[in-house]
Amino acid sequence: MTEGIVKVRNLGKKYILVEGEDGSQYSVNTRQVAGVHVGDKVSFDPDPDESRGKKARNLKKADYA
Repeated sequence: MTEGIVKVRNLGKKYILVEGEDGSQYSVNTRQVAGVHVGDKVSFDPDPDESRGKKARNLKKADYA
């Protein structure tokens, strides 16, 4: 899993942009995510298919102990 921070949350266009720890931006459809807001630290799996840009899968708030 990769970690990152939510940078943009656009409910009108139904997407979230996450800046990964590698400095890349990943998009996620808001239908796949609930309760995530700008500034939240998240973990996700980068989608290996980058034909339409970098996407994240399995996005969830990062767990910190």
